[in-house]
Amino acid sequence: MKKYVLFIAGILVVCLQACDIIEPPYSETVIGPQPGDTLVRKVLLEDYTGHKCPNCPAAAKIADTLSNYIYKDRVVVVGLHVSTSFASPSPGLFSNDYRTTAGTDLDNFFQISLSGLPKGMVNRKGFPSQQHKISPTAWASEVALNLQQPVEANIEITNTYNAASNELTTQLQSKFLTDKSGTYFLNVMYVEDSVISAQLYPNNKIDTFYVHKHLFRGMINGTWGEQIAVDPQQDFISNKTYTVTLRTDVKPEKCKVIAFIYNDATKEVIQAEETHLQ
Repeated sequence: MKKYVLFIAGILVVCLQACDIIEPPYSETVIGPQPGDTLVRKVLLEDYTGHKCPNCPAAAKIADTLSNYIYKDRVVVVGLHVSTSFASPSPGLFSNDYRTTAGTDLDNFFQISLSGLPKGMVNRKGFPSQQHKISPTAWASEVALNLQQPVEANIEITNTYNAASNELTTQLQSKFLTDKSGTYFLNVMYVEDSVISAQLYPNNKIDTFYVHKHLFRGMINGTWGEQIAVDPQQDFISNKTYTVTLRTDVKPEKCKVIAFIYNDATKEVIQAEETHLQ
């Protein structure tokens, strides 16, 4: 197991240090249950980034490799554009503003961009000891460690999209699989894939057709979500339904709904899930 984790970590370190495109095939070996199994541990990887952050494309490549080629749907990725330095709009190629109110609130709370980008969080683990701020070179090993933990909850997402009103209704059933102590919240958001616009690279290189993946577009139930359980027992079930009007600048067919359960005291995520909007 340790040899495998180190092997994957080594590949991704090279990926971060070089801006060359890595072509498939990638290794598809998965630790533990296979993607598609009913009850598996899933990990939330939050990539704090910006279109004027030159080292962020290499970090995004690591996140995409983890989620699409190594662990498949067991790694749920969110790309949050944050900070004035790296994500603010400017005339010309970088006129788009991908920052959000919720993303800014999260960045201010966890203080990610203050330590420099790219950085990320894996299940928000390590807060508030500052160990929650993880460099991309450590994402692979941290993800692997979290995936080895037993599955403690399961989330089922059912989406209904009304094109006429541009409204999304999402139904979520959260089930705790073990006895837990503490207060637990459910957070729901949506992201968009394949958003094409300029991205800065090292040496002031600009890719005007860069493909932004897992782009955070907004929260569905608020920045911190909604409380669903206090000291839940095994088999406790929470059912929630939310309806939201999507942003007018997103393509619904490219969007996914992401939900995760976290401990309110520690902010640590115990389970994540995602599904296509349509």
